[in-house]
Amino acid sequence: MAETGSLGPLEFDRLPPTLITALRSIYEEAAQAMPAGTQFDKRVSARLTQHLGTHEFYTWLSTAYTVPKWISSNTGTVSDVLDLVEMIAEEASTTWTYNLPGGRQDAQAYPGVEQRINAVFVRHRFGYRIDGGQVRRIGTPALDEAVVGPALLVTSRSGWQEVDRSYRAALLHMRGGEGEREAAITDAHAALEAAMKAAGLKGDRLSALAKSFRNSGLVPSQLEGVPEALDTLLKRSSSLRDSLSGAHGKAPDSEPVPEGVVNLTIYWTGAFINYLADATGAT
Repeated sequence: MAETGSLGPLEFDRLPPTLITALRSIYEEAAQAMPAGTQFDKRVSARLTQHLGTHEFYTWLSTAYTVPKWISSNTGTVSDVLDLVEMIAEEASTTWTYNLPGGRQDAQAYPGVEQRINAVFVRHRFGYRIDGGQVRRIGTPALDEAVVGPALLVTSRSGWQEVDRSYRAALLHMRGGEGEREAAITDAHAALEAAMKAAGLKGDRLSALAKSFRNSGLVPSQLEGVPEALDTLLKRSSSLRDSLSGAHGKAPDSEPVPEGVVNLTIYWTGAFINYLADATGAT
């Protein structure tokens, strides 16, 4: 299930031609929006030029939109296109103020652009989602919707800023591939510790926080034994970080962290964040 959705396997390392066409359509729709489209096109063109180190895309007064041409050429890597998607999302949702004949007017090139991008990713079986301007790789579509999405809503609340920072960092490393899997586990555990502190539990290490959780009474009496089980999971999770993640250093010849372990850690952390928020009334 890690790479399969309800309609078939997801693409991670290849850009489906149908996706390219859909992304080009989103860009052109934003670029043609009045009055903010022109500013959007200038900004994205300039940023893509700087990002790729070429002047090919810088088109101050272009009506041909060279960025969509680059998208359609399909010469960019998946990473390049995901970076461009983040630029599009940021600039399309930026509010600009214009002095128009009818008075001052605020406008965006494409309100709700992230929802549209995600709909395209889902439709064309692309294994990524964008949230808050950041593209992340997903493991299982159903778990991403049921666990990660709600966790990101929780972490946006006051007092959960460190949880949000660490969990988003873990999701970003999840996108980075084999070389960033250790960092993903490290940041996921940092988010787990931060969430326990945000929920009012005491301790400076995961083991102490787990003990505080066990004695906190956050789990109703009908679920007797669950705190002990969760305590065990927390300790196992801590051992997992020590043995597989980059938190304490690894030998050069160490085996790579399996992708499934990273997915498990990300989703386990997200589920626990949601539980803590619900148990403490943060939601």
